Amino acid sequence: MNNSLFNLTASSLLLVFLAGCSVESDVVDDILSDTEDTSEQTTDDTTTDDSTDDSEDSTDDSDDSTDDSDDSTDDSDDSTDDSDDSTDDSDDSTDDSDDSTDDSDDSTDDSDDSTDDSDDSTDDTASSVTGIYRIDENGYITENGSPFEPNCVSWFGLEGQHEPSDAEYNAGGAPMELYVGNMWWVQDGSEWPANGTGRTIEQTIEEAMAEGVNLIRLPIAPQTLDATDPQGVGSIGEYAFSTVSSDYSSDYSADEVVLKNHPDVVQENSRQALEDFITTADAYGLKVIIDIHSCSNYIGWRAGDLEATPPYVDADRVDYDYTREDYACGVDAGDGVTVHEYNEELWLETLAEVAGLSEELGVDNILGVDIFNEPWNYTWSEWKDLAEKAYDTISAVNDDMLIIVEGVGSALKDDTAVEHGDESSAPNWGENLYGFASDPLDIPQDRLILSPHTYGPSVFVKNIFLEQTEACEGLEGDDAGEAGCDIVIDSEALEAAWEEHFGYLRDEGYAVLVGEFGGMIDWPAGADDYYQDLWDHLSDDNVDEQWQNALVDYMVDQDIEGCYWSLNPESADTGGLYNHAWEADTNEGGWGTWEDFNDTKLDIVKKLWN
Repeated sequence: MNNSLFNLTASSLLLVFLAGCSVESDVVDDILSDTEDTSEQTTDDTTTDDSTDDSEDSTDDSDDSTDDSDDSTDDSDDSTDDSDDSTDDSDDSTDDSDDSTDDSDDSTDDSDDSTDDSDDSTDDTASSVTGIYRIDENGYITENGSPFEPNCVSWFGLEGQHEPSDAEYNAGGAPMELYVGNMWWVQDGSEWPANGTGRTIEQTIEEAMAEGVNLIRLPIAPQTLDATDPQGVGSIGEYAFSTVSSDYSSDYSADEVVLKNHPDVVQENSRQALEDFITTADAYGLKVIIDIHSCSNYIGWRAGDLEATPPYVDADRVDYDYTREDYACGVDAGDGVTVHEYNEELWLETLAEVAGLSEELGVDNILGVDIFNEPWNYTWSEWKDLAEKAYDTISAVNDDMLIIVEGVGSALKDDTAVEHGDESSAPNWGENLYGFASDPLDIPQDRLILSPHTYGPSVFVKNIFLEQTEACEGLEGDDAGEAGCDIVIDSEALEAAWEEHFGYLRDEGYAVLVGEFGGMIDWPAGADDYYQDLWDHLSDDNVDEQWQNALVDYMVDQDIEGCYWSLNPESADTGGLYNHAWEADTNEGGWGTWEDFNDTKLDIVKKLWN
């Protein structure tokens, strides 16, 4: 390998990881112990809150009586749904392609820190990196007391991708590597081995920053942190090229290789790739949010909670090769299911480990931690409790970074409704912060970013997007397409929904950063053939572009920030800021090759950035 970005060995990383484990475990043990000590005092109140939530929820989401109770938010997760799903076109396969009461140092000091870093905690366990991030009294992000205006995009891949079931290498796997626009099979000229596109992470950072990007939301999974995980090591290109050229060698067999990036830019392992990205971004002055995108690299976007088990919402999805019914994070998963065990304690250990990266790497560009992606399978009360523990855990390790908390959904996996305001406004997964109004998080406001996710019709067609006719009353998703319903973007109705789900919090002075939004500009063009046929009756061919403009106009008006999904184009239901060379049936070998920026999308996000 000749890319200096990737220069750490798996063994050195493992030693670093093991050295930090005892500190992280001690922090988590303290948090959980404190919680247990106070549990008897709070049990009755908590039970009352939960029972109230559930009784209110039982009257919600009449339109969600089918499995689309998940789908009212369901395909907001499809933003990462197909973003996780990947295609190795060296195999000629195609796909859609593609997450309190603490005794810590922060209990008293944060209210003073919105503009001043001089009085930060002196807790021995907290780090003392230069970058101190706070929210000021007006709800704006500051770095070392100076305003920081986020121009944010997500850049995914390290959280785990989904390989086709018939792939030549790593069939059905979940490789953890950042998409970089330079795949091993890309041939420029006639000489083999393939020489790739030449694109590097540094090139992309420079191009993105030239357009105004100053913050990357970086999704990971718990397994990303493990330098030895088999889905984070082993270059397919190095193996394939070693069979025809003495210039290449591989320590892995054909059954072990999983990574698709070109040997010039391929990682040694996922942990090293994460650390190298952070340090490289730091050298460029680019800030990073670390997003815990799932409980497992195999389960990905569909998890919804820390102990996810099948069946998942896409179990019966039409013409879809990427279901994960044979994987779980919860231990009660049934026969024939591979369990990647995860739970509250392991999650808090993950958060502690991520919080320690600033000091471990000697960087000051980690702005915050997005504590868990789209936690739709929790009531607000349940999620509030977990979020407060996450704050305590992170602050005990690093009290200089921000805590980023998403909303919940509109219904649990068992169809129990979750209160979200007007019935017709069913939020996406992660969008629903309605419960915060009556039961706010016990997290200092100057450390907190509230981060809803919201998507338009290219991810999931909600009823609020439809022309309100008698024939389409109560319909959504595929049912609406089969009924011939038209999509009419009603900005007034959408703004009312956004306001009650999260916009009201900006009025109260909270920092609000829409953690994911985006979509295909010309949807249903570019979608799977199934969806193109299902929606070929639409009167407008740019309904998602209309939706994106409506959202950004609302965000500008309400002074709300956002992270666009995504920078890279490998998401089948949103695409990216870069255009994708891949086209079904006509240029399948272009999978993973990036073209120029999409000017229409750039114009939309620059309205927000400006």
